[in-house]
Amino acid sequence: MEPFPTFYLSSARGYCFLSTFLTAFFDDGLLVGGHRLNEDGTSSAAGLGEELRAMTQRLYGLHRLAAESVGVDPDAALPPEELVEFPPDAARTRAREWLAGWTTDVDVRRDPRVMVPVARTAEGQTLAWASIGVKVYKSSAAFVAGYEPQVVSSGHCVV
Repeated sequence: MEPFPTFYLSSARGYCFLSTFLTAFFDDGLLVGGHRLNEDGTSSAAGLGEELRAMTQRLYGLHRLAAESVGVDPDAALPPEELVEFPPDAARTRAREWLAGWTTDVDVRRDPRVMVPVARTAEGQTLAWASIGVKVYKSSAAFVAGYEPQVVSSGHCVV
């Protein structure tokens, strides 16, 4: 996993926003009765609300694990209501479960290129959001003993 806790936290908050936005426009009906449409035209087995909640919890867990791995307090960036809504232990467990099998996750293996029409202009043009692709790479990063940064009297950091 990438050692960028803020990436996971902002992604989790983005999913919270999406859930709130969808509820505001469609009540709870879409989240309860709606399903994600897969690229092959089938619908996901889980409900949209269930999937959004699981993804949000996973991202809070990844935030937590990434922060802990680089020595940052994961709770420092979270207001109490986020900790109540997505309890740390449950989020951490969800993230660890996913990390143990991410290479077989159908969404990771799926073609991420997508285009979604979002509006039509007065001139009849279609505006769309699109993702032209993402590639998943497994990599490793670590702190190497003996190369820790040191602060010197000039206020500069040296390695």
